[in-house]
Amino acid sequence: MRQSDEKMLGGFRFTNTSEQVAEIICEAATDNKTSGYFAGENAKATYARRMEIGGRPEYI
Repeated sequence: MRQSDEKMLGGFRFTNTSEQVAEIICEAATDNKTSGYFAGENAKATYARRMEIGGRPEYI
C-alpha cells in the first residue's frame, strides 16, 4: 500500500469479512433499487459521524 493510502485509511478498522461485504453487494445488485448501501457496522458508524460533523450525503 502506498504511504498516502496508509495515511488516508489509517484511522479505519476493517473488521467485515469478505463474505459480509459480498452479501451487501449481492443485495445491492439484485434488489432493483437505486439506494446506497453500507457494508458493515464500521461503514454505518463512519457515515453517521460524517453527517454529525456536517458531511453532505450526496458526496458520500
